[in-house]
Formats: sequence, structure tokens, C-alpha cells
Amino acid sequence: MGLFRTGAGFLGAFLVAAAASAEPVTLTARGTGFTVTGELLEFDGARYVIASPIGRLTIPASETDCAGAACPPPPPAGGAVRIAGGGALAALLAPALVEAMAFAAGGTAERNPEASGEAPRLLAPFGGAEPAEYLIDPSGDPARASIALVAEAGEEAPLALDAFVLLVSPASPVASLTFAEAGRILSGAASDWSDVGGPPGRIALHLPTEGPEADAMAAFLPGGAKPAPGATRHASLRDLSDAVARDPAALGFATLAFERSARALTLETECGVPAEPSRFAVKAGDYPFVHPLAAKPGPALSPAARAFLDFAASESGQAEIAALGAVDARLETLALNAQGARIANGFLKARAPAAATLMAEFAASVVAAERLSATIRFAEGDASLPAGSRAALAALVDAAAEGAFAGREILVIGFADDADGFASGVAMSVRRAEAAEAALRLALSAAGAAPVPMRASGYGPLAPVSCPGPGGRRVEFWVRSASRP
Repeated sequence: MGLFRTGAGFLGAFLVAAAASAEPVTLTARGTGFTVTGELLEFDGARYVIASPIGRLTIPASETDCAGAACPPPPPAGGAVRIAGGGALAALLAPALVEAMAFAAGGTAERNPEASGEAPRLLAPFGGAEPAEYLIDPSGDPARASIALVAEAGEEAPLALDAFVLLVSPASPVASLTFAEAGRILSGAASDWSDVGGPPGRIALHLPTEGPEADAMAAFLPGGAKPAPGATRHASLRDLSDAVARDPAALGFATLAFERSARALTLETECGVPAEPSRFAVKAGDYPFVHPLAAKPGPALSPAARAFLDFAASESGQAEIAALGAVDARLETLALNAQGARIANGFLKARAPAAATLMAEFAASVVAAERLSATIRFAEGDASLPAGSRAALAALVDAAAEGAFAGREILVIGFADDADGFASGVAMSVRRAEAAEAALRLALSAAGAAPVPMRASGYGPLAPVSCPGPGGRRVEFWVRSASRP
């Protein structure tokens, strides 16, 4: 049953084809011989989605054989795999993933000696009869690619995550900045560190020349302001980071994957919770400037292209992504003792008796518990699960199928923002938690995973994890020993 885990090991799906016939298909797992029959609803070149007797299942095509008139035709075997889009993050990750995939297949990736141009062309074994050519073009048109790498969040888990950050030298005395201070520096309104409460000295500002990183600066700038005209511009984020690391007076705008020897600053928020660009905060979406990278397969996926997607989603592929400095999509935990600032801030803000009582209840419930990075965020005033919840639920189902929750229970904890008032916010947070609990129970059952004890609760606007933005409208998942009352 392990093969048929709903959402297990997924990359972001690009659903471009659906079955035209209602005739059933039979999918057989290679290796185990397990079969499941149902109507083929969708096929994206990498995954089948079928309506089976136990519900809607999404199944990796690389691990199954399809039989039936409604099965899609086999993909073409030849031709280069063109991986396009994604900018600096794709340029960092894609070649290394091809090389790691080749190593896992018992070979090495080599540059094609007949290729010319700046885009890397790698000849790599992938498990087929002959090595395949992988053309990696991070600035190319994703619409013409075998695999498009795009900076957007989808319904499924992303290939990798990154975050837009402010960098300083390890020798800098500055530990944090407010959003307003960051905007003043980036716009040139503040050109001396003393303008933002630091020691006197000129700020040496380093900015990216172009790309999504340059575009993302708009979120930090005061309304209508332009980036400082006197900043040093860099075409390479690697060079930008290294220049900042060497200069204690420098500040740069880049991404967490290119922190290298520099240091990413914490941002102080208006709600009192620091926005720290940690790996966990990026995975959970608590840091407000997350930059996801999704892999979307084209309509006709060759075996070599499918092998790349499957490797990138595997444990080995995700470990390679983390080793390169980006944030992988694997589930992670955070102990309560690492969340002291959040808990303390929650008690400070809970001035009314009802709020103080509820905050104490929340703190007591998570003693000896760990928060999971899987988090679901909601639209304002809405308790229905968004499409993006599939990735979080899939990660939890995957972990449960591997026995991660044996002897433990999951706390499904809902939160709200201040928009509806305290009492209404508490009621909304409970509805969100109950919706997430029901969806998780259904997903576990559909995947054939053993049931996991769960408790749903809601705490309204208490214990925020980020601001501004929709950080309050969320459901968190915590785990603790099932023996606790």
C-alpha cells in the first residue's frame, strides 16, 4: 500500500490533460504487483489521478503500469530534456540535481562536448538504456520546456523553497531591522547606519541587477519609492553575498539560498514577533517573504524527464537541495523551547481575562510537544480548506505511512486574525481546525495508513507567528505523546 499514498513524494502538478473516456483503467505497481482500478480523471505526464473505490488517488506514473483504453499513450523516449525558468535558484539547483541523479544511477554527469552557449548541457545516466541530455536554461521560456521551473506556490509540494532576505557581514553589529528601516535603506532615504539606530558609518548597499530578486524589493520599499540609485549592482547573487560578507558596513538584498558566508537579518514586525528567516519559518510560511520553486512537467514527459522529477522529490534529491543552501520540502519539527519569543508575546498581548485563560490553555496543550512545519493558511473569514492544503496534508500522510506518529497524537490547532474580534476569531479558528482534522483523517484512510489520534482546538488571534499578512489565519499541526491527557 505504500505506493498509493495520497500525495506522497509529490512535486507541483501541471494538469494539462484529462481522460476523455469514462472507461476504467487498471494501475499496477511495479515490484509489488498491487493493482487499483478506477476512472482516470487526470494525467499530467508524471502522475495519474483516478476515482477508485476508496476515493480519489494520485499515483506516480514512474512506479506503475497502466492498462485500459483510457490510458495515455507512452511518452517519447528521445530528445533532450529542457529544464527552463526559475532564475538564480534554478541555476543553483538544477545542474546539481542532475549530477546527483547520475551518481545515484551509478554514473556521472558530463558536459556535452558538442554543446555551445552558456546554458549547461549535461549528459547523465538516469536508469535508461542510454544517457540523456539535460539542457538547463534558468532564464529560458518555461512554456517551451520539458520541465518548467516557476516561482509560484501550487497545490502540491514545491521542488524547493527560498526566501528574500537582507544580508549583512558576520562582523556587522546589526542584528535586526524593522520593515520601515529596511525600506529606508533600500530606497536610499537612510544612507548611514546611525539613521537606523546603528553605529555611525556609511551603508554600502548591494542590490541584484535584475530577476525575481530585484522585483521582490518592491515589497520592502515605501509606497512608490525606487531602489537607491547609488547602490552597487550585481548580476550574480553569489558575488553579491560574498561582497557583503567582506564588508562590515554593507547591506545586501538577496535570497537565503545565497546567504553563504554572509548573515541574514531578522526583521522586527509590528506585532512584536520577529520574522526570522530560519529553515523552519520558511517551510511553515511564517517568514513573510517566501520564494517557492515549483517544477511543472510539460504535456509529454519522457522517461528521462520523469526520472529527474522523481529524483528531485526523493529523499536523496531533497537532501541535495538542502546541502546546496536552499530550503527543502521535507517535513520538519520545532521544539517548544525554540518558540519562547512567540509564547511570551502571546501572554503579553492576552490582557483580557478570557484571552489570558485561553493562552494558558494553549501553552499547557503544547508542553512537551513539537510543531510540524506543515501549515495550512486560509482566506479571510473562511474555514474551507484552500487548494494549497494538499501539500501539507500529503506531507503528514507520508510521515504517518512511515511510522513517524506511532505512539503519538497530532494536535490540530487553528488560529485567526484580529479582523473578526476575539470571540468570533476563536469560533473561526475552531472551525478551521475541525476542517483540517477531517481532511487529514480522510487522507489517511484513503492512503491506507493507520489511524492517528488527533485533537482539534482553536485559539483565535493568540500566539501569532508573523505579521503583517495572513499569518494569523492558519492551522498548525503539533505532535506529542499519545499518553498525555
